[in-house]
Amino acid sequence: MGFLLSSAIAILITRYLYLAFLIPFLLIYLLRNYKSNKTKYLIMTFLFVFFFIYSGVRYDFLNSSNTGSGLVYNKTTTEFGARYYIRNSLLNKTLLYSEDDSIEEGDIVKYKGEVSDFSENTMPLLFNEKIYYNSIGINNKIKKCELNYVRDSFFKPLFNLKSQFRNEYGNSLNENAYYLSSGAILRKTEDNIIYDKMEFAGLSHILSTSGLHVAIIYGFLFFLIGLIIPSLKPRVFISLLIIWIYGFMLVFPPSLLRALIMITIIEISRIYFPNISNKKALLIAFEVSLFINPYYIFNVSFILSYLCMFGIIFIRPHIRNSFKNRGNYIAEYFALNISIILATFPVVIYFFNRYNIFSIIWNFIFIPIFSIYINISFLFLLISKISILNNIVSVILNIMANGIDCMLTITSFNFSRIVLPSPNILAILIYYFAICIYLNRIFLANRLYREIKRLMPILVGFTIMFVVFNRDYDFVQFLDVGQGDAALIHVDHKNYLIDSGGDLSRPGFVGENILEPYLIKNGFRNIEAGFITHFDYDHYGGFTEVSDDIDIKFLVSDHMPTEIEEDINLDEFIKKVIQMNRKNIEIGGQYKLVDMVYEKSSDFENNASLVLKLVKDDINLALFSGDIESEAEEKLLESDLHSFILKVPHHGSKTSSTEEFLKRVSPKYAIISVGRNNRYGHPNDVVLKRLENICEVYRTDKDGLVTFDLENYKIYSYLNNKHYFNYVYILIVLIASFYIVEKVGKRDELYKLFEKN
Repeated sequence: MGFLLSSAIAILITRYLYLAFLIPFLLIYLLRNYKSNKTKYLIMTFLFVFFFIYSGVRYDFLNSSNTGSGLVYNKTTTEFGARYYIRNSLLNKTLLYSEDDSIEEGDIVKYKGEVSDFSENTMPLLFNEKIYYNSIGINNKIKKCELNYVRDSFFKPLFNLKSQFRNEYGNSLNENAYYLSSGAILRKTEDNIIYDKMEFAGLSHILSTSGLHVAIIYGFLFFLIGLIIPSLKPRVFISLLIIWIYGFMLVFPPSLLRALIMITIIEISRIYFPNISNKKALLIAFEVSLFINPYYIFNVSFILSYLCMFGIIFIRPHIRNSFKNRGNYIAEYFALNISIILATFPVVIYFFNRYNIFSIIWNFIFIPIFSIYINISFLFLLISKISILNNIVSVILNIMANGIDCMLTITSFNFSRIVLPSPNILAILIYYFAICIYLNRIFLANRLYREIKRLMPILVGFTIMFVVFNRDYDFVQFLDVGQGDAALIHVDHKNYLIDSGGDLSRPGFVGENILEPYLIKNGFRNIEAGFITHFDYDHYGGFTEVSDDIDIKFLVSDHMPTEIEEDINLDEFIKKVIQMNRKNIEIGGQYKLVDMVYEKSSDFENNASLVLKLVKDDINLALFSGDIESEAEEKLLESDLHSFILKVPHHGSKTSSTEEFLKRVSPKYAIISVGRNNRYGHPNDVVLKRLENICEVYRTDKDGLVTFDLENYKIYSYLNNKHYFNYVYILIVLIASFYIVEKVGKRDELYKLFEKN
């Protein structure tokens, strides 16, 4: 465990520099325990230094130029051309975008294009393109590529074979069977209703070509080869050779790579080193995988794969021992499922936020069925050229796939799926610490029973600190939804949304990929009211795009649309919108939203915008100005506009934010909600200069999420001030933890907690 932690922490520090404060604690721990096991701690130190340098160099300095050559190992066709994954060298991969979609997997190409930066998440917990691509070994992205075919690679026949296998499935199987077989065996996943049903039931891992598939296929191969070659050694080596070729054909996804390494170690150890346990094999696989790609540690598939093995190896024996009939197959299988769920639950919620409460039952039912299905799908590829056998096996697969689809339909209970916010990292650490305590409860009982009274003041203080730092507070957040507006007001434990963003060129994108994930992951999925300032799609579109997992009780506007963008049908949506009939709307004990009434334009949506002012105890906190332009601003000049924060009208357009209007508002902070490199030229340079002369300006395109703390009137931007108080909190927690360790184990024996089974 020490080797694993030292490697992981070193890699994490290269990505999150603030974690460097862990180094002094690690040094103190290593130095104080050095004499007890010099070899172990020297290896831990070496691993820490090695992975710190290796991962930093690999992802900070090994960047390709805009030209190069390499092997196309993966290709995805898009409506704009194709996306190519190129292996340039042993350690370097590149992502290419090109209008030319004629290149095929297995080709060697030369390319030239424009280097493009990976985007990073601008709001907490959302998708980070840079981390994702680094986690699959890619550290360079090039757009507008010109591609030149050079030659077929040595591996071209293998890629052709994979394409041939896909065609065999497509030509012989029905739709359900094709999607299931190509997804499970060849990692060919596409949008399909049966995939949606599997995801709903918590079974999507079955189609991820993970360790489960490798174990099933390897066992099947080992059995088939044993029918011809009964001797153990050749059976093992031939089976391993085939399974590694299969892994190469699928380009070694992290979970599959872990399974291949572990199976290889375990099978070879059966012959030569029978003392290697599954635990050692897991540790070796972990270190080898990180050597291949240190940033696997950020890959969801990699994390879940190792957590599954953690559950199987460490948790399952304890669950199994709690059953009376320990040798019973059902009890064993039940213990396996429970151990995997316990090992992965918080991480699954952190990344996916949705969980089927019956998933343990569905896994119990479906995994044996899919195990048989995967074997038959693999057998189909082996006998696909034998006409009679092909027909027989394809009929079996079609019947099974339709049966699976029917069962999934029957078991799709809407009430069974729960939606949860992402737990914070500290909560996840506490969860796994609690599991470690459970696994080592006997040791702890013998070691700590005399220390309970001494620990109580520390534990009480720790709990108080947790509550204080996780308190709920009132705030306004200006969300980065690209070229659009969205502001979240969170007061008195309730949420209100003013506008929702939306991109007319990509309907559905903002709601599905930005607004809904942010609200769910951060615990804001229950919206008391959504206010629509006006009916331009970049203001109301997100409301139409989110799913039923976002509960918006009321949609409110002070007018109905005067003109609508072409090709957008709003009839059903408009029926849900309530017309405002009050000037003041109470949204909490101290807060209210004031409708700044003015004479609205009847033919121009911008100048019909709903203008709202957030007020607390007669203090004007924020003015939300929609897309009003100079004409509407002039009509508002006689109103009480002064406010602490101004949401700048119309994204900083030159047609808005007149000097007279800004003088009347006289804000301390101005927030411009605007998209990066937008085609409108927002914000206008003259307007920007005008704002900077009177207040501090924040922009969602450069600052990301902007948060205004309504309790201390402080403002934070996610990209330029990433909530460093959270890191101080974590530091305090770590110090408290080390203090507890010091109090509990004067002889530093508590580290054995992580060595017990």
